[in-house]
Amino acid sequence: MALVNGARHLGFYFRERDAENNMVCETWDGEKQYKLLNLIEFDSTRKRMTVVVRNQENQILVICKGADSIIEKRLKADQSTLKKTQGFMEAYAKEGLRTLLIASKYISEQEYEAWSKKFQVASTSINKEKEINKVAEELEVEFDLVGSTAIEDKLQDEVGKTIYDIKRAGVQLWVLTGDKVETAINIGHSCQLLHDAMNMFVLQEISPKKVRVELTTCAGNQKMTKQARDNAVVVAGETLATIQEDDDLVKEFIDLCEGANVVLACRVSPKQKAEIVHMMRARNPEKTTLAIGDGANDVNMIMAAHVGIGISGLEGQQAARSADYSIG
Repeated sequence: MALVNGARHLGFYFRERDAENNMVCETWDGEKQYKLLNLIEFDSTRKRMTVVVRNQENQILVICKGADSIIEKRLKADQSTLKKTQGFMEAYAKEGLRTLLIASKYISEQEYEAWSKKFQVASTSINKEKEINKVAEELEVEFDLVGSTAIEDKLQDEVGKTIYDIKRAGVQLWVLTGDKVETAINIGHSCQLLHDAMNMFVLQEISPKKVRVELTTCAGNQKMTKQARDNAVVVAGETLATIQEDDDLVKEFIDLCEGANVVLACRVSPKQKAEIVHMMRARNPEKTTLAIGDGANDVNMIMAAHVGIGISGLEGQQAARSADYSIG
């Protein structure tokens, strides 16, 4: 809603649908019409959303928005503005803002006709979601970068105090989020989960060999400073995926995490959230796990834990419905 209001403030807004169901939009260049041809929905695995529209010049435009780690892989090779945009994104993330990249491209009528047939078949197939994702992959390539968005995700009142009380009760806190590492760290500071005196061990490598070196180095540093300072482990989703493929890496990772006061797992998918809970349950059968979430992407995690708490509110009711307990 904030992004829509921001666009309107800058002179871009949706006005109405005309008699032919075209979207009529007001822009800096006057009134423009767009016909929606296809919509490929956002989901937490794809981490992006795409629309295909026909403009009033009869050109077919594909627009995609999503996480920077996903969109960057789908851009054309020579994007002169990418480095500048990445600088903006880093600055936004350090302020704790949630960021997205937007990209677009024009395709020919022939390209669209061929792709549209595949999309129609995928939409009516038995394994609809998997087939649509497969067809979407063909379309979502060779984009031109449009730019980035950043939005504040405000914390509710007394979050910091609540987290402080939970930690004081001897509960080890893990935060499993879809945010990028910089954003998660900033939010961690703002809600008093992290503090400046902490040792922070950040795991971001992808190759198994480099991850092993990273884990060994962090474990050594943790042993030296554990008595003197609090420790926090921050792990990226891609690194976690590498760790989960190797039992030895899993053991080293859990050892590191068990010696930490706080663990932040960033850019993790709903499936990974549940896998982390299962991983900890398998390692510590005598301990009780508690998962708290407010959105559909937290459902797997809530159901995997011994006790699940769903927060019902702005993110909908999915988490609340799948939980053992629900709070407002």
